[in-house]
Amino acid sequence: MVLCLPHPLRYTRKAFRSFSRKYALFRSPSSSYLASTVPNSVLGGVTTFLFASVVVSGLRVLSFVQYTRRDRFILAAALSFGIGDLLVPNIFIYLFDGVRSPSNSLQGLFESITIVLSTPCE
Repeated sequence: MVLCLPHPLRYTRKAFRSFSRKYALFRSPSSSYLASTVPNSVLGGVTTFLFASVVVSGLRVLSFVQYTRRDRFILAAALSFGIGDLLVPNIFIYLFDGVRSPSNSLQGLFESITIVLSTPCE
């Protein structure tokens, strides 16, 4: 008796087999060795190109959006925090300096937000 799968499941099985073969190929020691011989400058260039491609794709998606006034405000606020952090890296250290809360838990929340935002990524 031959098992005849419905149309979508047939492609799922085929895709799984293809994935399994490729996974087994790339888990071999020879492919790991080849990946480790790529120079750092090449990896840096590929990474830069990758992130530039993501930015271009994001800008293309944003160009098709019909913006309302609220959407423009939200986008401007998000971009100002992102670009502001790039231009002045220590800007978030002083974010809640003028805020004094009578609640210890709220003050702890403000301090934890400041620590998370001011910690550099390494």
